[in-house]
Amino acid sequence: MSWSAIRAFLIPDVAERDEGFRQEVLRLGHFGLQVVGASAMGGAVFIFLSRFVIAYDPAETLPRLWACLMLAAVGAGALVLGQIKSIRPWSRCVMIGFTWLIAAVSIFASIYFFPNSPAAEHFIPGQIALIVMVAVVAAPLRPWQTLMMGVGMGFIYGLVAGAVSRILLQSSTFPPSSSLVDPTEFLFILMITLIAVMMSGVLYAQRSATYQSHTATVKAAEELRLAQQQVGLAENASSLTRLAAALSHELNTPIGALTSGIDTLLLLTARQATAAPDESGRLLKLQASLRKTIQESAKRLQQIAARLNRFTNLDQASLQMACVNEMIDDVRALVRPQLKPDTVLEFDAVAVPRIRCNPQQISAVLYDLLSNAAGSVNGNGKVRIETRTPPGRIEVRIIDNGKGIPSEEVALIFDPTFREADGRVKSGNWSMFNARQIVRAHQGEIRMESQPGQGSTVTISLPVGSLS
Repeated sequence: MSWSAIRAFLIPDVAERDEGFRQEVLRLGHFGLQVVGASAMGGAVFIFLSRFVIAYDPAETLPRLWACLMLAAVGAGALVLGQIKSIRPWSRCVMIGFTWLIAAVSIFASIYFFPNSPAAEHFIPGQIALIVMVAVVAAPLRPWQTLMMGVGMGFIYGLVAGAVSRILLQSSTFPPSSSLVDPTEFLFILMITLIAVMMSGVLYAQRSATYQSHTATVKAAEELRLAQQQVGLAENASSLTRLAAALSHELNTPIGALTSGIDTLLLLTARQATAAPDESGRLLKLQASLRKTIQESAKRLQQIAARLNRFTNLDQASLQMACVNEMIDDVRALVRPQLKPDTVLEFDAVAVPRIRCNPQQISAVLYDLLSNAAGSVNGNGKVRIETRTPPGRIEVRIIDNGKGIPSEEVALIFDPTFREADGRVKSGNWSMFNARQIVRAHQGEIRMESQPGQGSTVTISLPVGSLS
């Protein structure tokens, strides 16, 4: 491994150049300081209480209480500083300082209060290992910071153990030639430091990779949302085009009848002024028939306008009580002009309760699904719509005997896709994707069943209760 690779591992400065990752690291470092403080307090209490269960010695109760209070006081200090937001930029350095202080207090208490206890001396490496591992896991330390923390603990062990040795030399119970500084402890601290450096490097890299992955996911989701919005606009434009064609067909007949009736009625009225008495009766009957035709045409235009108004829902609240059967009737009338010759459109309706929904959105879903079904059938085709009322729900089934689709495509029918055709990127399944989004927004479900050559069945299930 080259020196540059070692340096990049120990000092990964590139990752924190991203301001978002840097703020996340600072937040975790601040939280890590609190974790270290809480761990010191909890560990001190646990060790003190455990001695009452394991090798209890009444003579050691007071010294262990002092050791517990000293360690808990240091942990409380770290916990208090962890609540101060102003130290957030330096929280990792502050945490390293507290790990040194915790190590110093633990080493001092173990050696000073129990100088003749081998168990206390052997307990020091475990204390240091616990402090290092908690710090590495709790905070996003860079490897060089972990290395500095471990090396510092080695120096602290030597200084504290040496200082306590000199203090205890004045005691007659402590042999003058003895020393509490054990070289094997230095080796253990070095080993723990190397392991911790490797761990911190791996954890830091994982945190960076996780953040980058999260950022990429958010960016992709935003791009997908924009793409969905653009394709949705395109789908809406396509739907509006088909709607305009259907309206044109629907409007032409009553408008033609209305125009013709008005022109004929004017001619009859002018002719009646000069007609002979025996011809006036026949002209009056013709005028009455024309007035009836004009009234029927005007009524049909009013129905088309009302249907269009319900379909677009422009002058009503987004959520309102509506009848699914009425929406299907309106959509059927708009889709009927698109049907191919010899195609039958059936509607098997049962009485259904009104539901609270956005009629414009549900009508748009029904219109798209019916248009797709009508476009999939050929000669002698049939499209059937059914409404059912299972407990607590309303189901709408749209069944066609069209060409159907393979099972592998059915599994992905509600997922938006892009494909390349003729050197251009085209979208697919977006109308079905939008339909699923709308149905889910109404706390409903939509599913599709299809077999090649046997047609398709789309089922929409909507709750009867109010939307939350």
